[in-house]
Amino acid sequence: MKIRIFIAIKIEDLALEKLIKIKNELFQNRELNWEPKDKLHITLNFIGEVDEEVIPNLITRLKKVANNYSPFVLNFSKFGLFKRKGIPSILWAGIEENETLSNLHFEIDSILSNIGFVKESRNYRPHLTLIRFKKNIQNYNFESKLEKNISDIKFKINGISFFKSELKNSGSVYTEIKYIKLK
Repeated sequence: MKIRIFIAIKIEDLALEKLIKIKNELFQNRELNWEPKDKLHITLNFIGEVDEEVIPNLITRLKKVANNYSPFVLNFSKFGLFKRKGIPSILWAGIEENETLSNLHFEIDSILSNIGFVKESRNYRPHLTLIRFKKNIQNYNFESKLEKNISDIKFKINGISFFKSELKNSGSVYTEIKYIKLK
C-alpha cells in the first residue's frame, strides 16, 4: 500500500504559544482558516507517496543521520508570504538561517536521493506554514505586517519526526510514525 510521507521538526509548545500570540495580535481576521496547532511543524524533506514496505529502511537511515547531530536551537525570523502567480497562497513564519539545520536537511536529502528519491530542486527555505489561502486575500493587507521581527522566539530541536500525511475532504491529517532523537 502507498502512503504519503514527510520528515519534519516539531516545535516546542512554549515557542508555538508565543508565535500564536503574536500571530493573533497581528492578523485578526476571523474569516481565515489557520492551521491548527497540532499541524504546525518545519518540514525538512517532503518525500511523497511511497510503498509502506520502504518505511523501515527509511527510519534506519534517518536514525544514522540523526546520530550525527546534537540538539540545537533555532529562532524564528519574520512572517512572509508564498505566492502563486502573484497571488498569496501561504502565510508562514520563517526560520533564521542556521548551518546545522541546513546540513541536516542536506544530509537527509542526500540519503533519500541515494536510494532513488528525487532531490528537491528548490532551495531549502525552512518555515512554519500558518495558513493556506483558499481564496484571494488582497483586501487583508498582510504586506504591512510581514516585517514583524519574531527572532526572540527560540526553540530547541531534540529530534526529527517521520510523518504520514492523509489527504481528506476536511484537509490533511498528519500522523507521526516515528520520532528519532538526535544524539
